[in-house]
Amino acid sequence: MQTGLTIAVAVGLALSLFVSSVSAQPEITTVDQLRAAAATGGAFTLPAGSIFIDEPVEVTSELSITGVGNNGSILIVRGAKAGLIVQPGAILTLIDVWVDGGPMDTPGGADLIQVAGRLVMRGGRVSGGRFEAVSNKRYGLGSGVYLAVNGSATLLEVALERNALAAVEVANAARVEMAGSLVRANYNGVVVEDDANATLISNYFDRNVAVALTIRGRAVATVDSNVFEGNGQRLDERGNAYDAVRIGGTAQVILSRNRFNDNPRFGLSLFDNAVVSASGNVDAGNGGYSQIDTQYHSSVLVGDEASYTGSNDRFVGNVGGALELDDNARAELTEAVVSGNGSNAAMFLDDTTSLTLVDVHVVDNEGPIVSWAASSLTVRGGRFEDGAGHAFYLAGGASHIEGAEVRGHGGVAVRTSFTATVTLVRNVIADNRSGIVFLDDSRGDVRDNLVTNNLSNGIAFADRSAGVASGNTVVHSPTEGLGIFVAQGLEVTLEGNAESVP
Repeated sequence: MQTGLTIAVAVGLALSLFVSSVSAQPEITTVDQLRAAAATGGAFTLPAGSIFIDEPVEVTSELSITGVGNNGSILIVRGAKAGLIVQPGAILTLIDVWVDGGPMDTPGGADLIQVAGRLVMRGGRVSGGRFEAVSNKRYGLGSGVYLAVNGSATLLEVALERNALAAVEVANAARVEMAGSLVRANYNGVVVEDDANATLISNYFDRNVAVALTIRGRAVATVDSNVFEGNGQRLDERGNAYDAVRIGGTAQVILSRNRFNDNPRFGLSLFDNAVVSASGNVDAGNGGYSQIDTQYHSSVLVGDEASYTGSNDRFVGNVGGALELDDNARAELTEAVVSGNGSNAAMFLDDTTSLTLVDVHVVDNEGPIVSWAASSLTVRGGRFEDGAGHAFYLAGGASHIEGAEVRGHGGVAVRTSFTATVTLVRNVIADNRSGIVFLDDSRGDVRDNLVTNNLSNGIAFADRSAGVASGNTVVHSPTEGLGIFVAQGLEVTLEGNAESVP
């Protein structure tokens, strides 16, 4: 994957392509002149006005075209299946040029720019690609920019809007670098698949109907400092459902310093065997409750065999919770903030998933961290504060919580149910409704914890639970519950615990 230095160098090289003087360049005023220039190459200007393209224009040399800016220089792809085709070995540079698919009722489909060579574009727009299913292209026509074979593109400060298939489609071993661009109101935003490579920096993905960014296959991508806002939709009457960003296949992706804002389903979803390394991302206002499929959608979904490793991420105010793990997925969050999220679970683990939390701060969430089925939760350090209900609801699998502070929850700090197995070591459990409670057939190993000032029971084993409580310090008021409670007849070992009143 590309490093930040490599990205900076790539963008710097792209910018250097735009510094030459255009004062002496001849004008292109007709489609025939455009076609001739595409064959012979050279540098040209495109004055204000429109040129209509009824048959594809094939670029077979090195061609540079500079428009007047302010969307004044327009190439309209009227009847062609493709507007501009950049052949292998050719280079097309467009500066302040608008490539448009014409009126919405224009018959036939069109990819506006198809690239098997090299495209460099700064400023301008690519809009109105028209959809049509065809036999010789995987998903049909309708993309603003289509990169295939070994094609490459650098797109700087380009507006990609209203394309009926995708704003940018990257397939085979093609590469795209895109910075400072707008991806708005397309059906799909950017699609990267097969063995393609993408570097996306400081772009704004806004109100795309389906997925704003799809990365799958064996693709490799660096996604840095982008904003994904208001993309996708909940299930509608036709059964359609879209997330803002989807990463799948065996894709390897670096996500850093991005914002996922107000996307109505999952802001980010991982599937298949995708591997994501994340840092400094902010997920806010995503997800919510769907009346159609009667479930909450959290901000991030990790499913199948996918894995997510994040550091310093923030999950704030997501209506459907922060994180959900399904199938055999893996996730690790280090120094994350999980604050003010809604739904019945701030984080939810199902099936055989595993989640590791290292020095996270979880505060003021509506629901607890829930572990279900045969999932695995590991907590090392961190603070868990001021939740409306339980802090942890562990109803399956095996969990290990060590060195954490769990304070101020309206329910139980750690509630264990069904057949869950839980180890709690050297934690501070304070000022909650109840401390540590084992129910049903759960098993517990509770060692060297400080359990203090919880309103009801400090440590409790009930129903058919079993386990060991040793070396704990329990400070408890006798007005409600007990410091340590063990129901009659249970197989519970108590060793070296110190109980006192405040």
